[in-house]
Amino acid sequence: MRTRQLKPGMIIDQVIKDPTGRNLVVQGSAIDDYIISSLLKLGIMSVYIREGSADPDDPDAILSPKAAAMVKQLRTDDRSKVTLSDSVRQRVSTGVQYIFNNTNSEELTQATNQIADSLMEAINENDAIAVDISSLKTSDEYTFKHSVDVATISMILAKQMKLPDNEIHDIGVSGLLHDIGKTMIPNEILNKPGRLTDDEFNIMKKHSVYGYNMLKDRKDLNNSILMGVLQHHERIDGTGYPLGFDAPKNLSVCKDFVCRRCL
Repeated sequence: MRTRQLKPGMIIDQVIKDPTGRNLVVQGSAIDDYIISSLLKLGIMSVYIREGSADPDDPDAILSPKAAAMVKQLRTDDRSKVTLSDSVRQRVSTGVQYIFNNTNSEELTQATNQIADSLMEAINENDAIAVDISSLKTSDEYTFKHSVDVATISMILAKQMKLPDNEIHDIGVSGLLHDIGKTMIPNEILNKPGRLTDDEFNIMKKHSVYGYNMLKDRKDLNNSILMGVLQHHERIDGTGYPLGFDAPKNLSVCKDFVCRRCL
């Protein structure tokens, strides 16, 4: 079926991968408007659709009887998602917008620390292993929501890895600030609805270096936070940016992980 004819609730009957081979949509998934829009942006003009639609009251409807039985046997109640009180949600919303609108402020680090503290408190109170980012409603702008999303999920993962509280906090701060360099990217590129050209993508890729340079002289941000901002688009196979590190063998090349040819 042509992608433009898809309707929410239809079932994809194939695996859809991105250009790097990663699974974007697994076979048997019920699609929604976001998935349809993403397929169009990727230039995927047609897909295989399973006859029928997903039953919203039966999440196991797309499974085989054997798989459904196994899911039923192994299913446990979800542990709580991060829930924020109205006052905390307002602080997070106001704080994250302040960060991106006042990147040169002396209070930027203090504001970021306060948001990380609020998120960490919510995670600990709920013993959370998931986050309902839609409930944050930080802003209509993707970058704001995404930064809170990255910070919260990263902190949850760090907690599950039993890292010390100070490292979990720093990971949260790094997540909140990781895209701050996008404030230096022209809006016509940052908010372009379609696929970026190669030249536009090369400009977009500079945001991690821009972010590092914006923050590197702040004495109240440690090197681990700065490296999170700089390296959040690196990949283990060396195909990431801006440094192109081939982890783990190259991690010992630069003690501060900063390549002067890029900075």
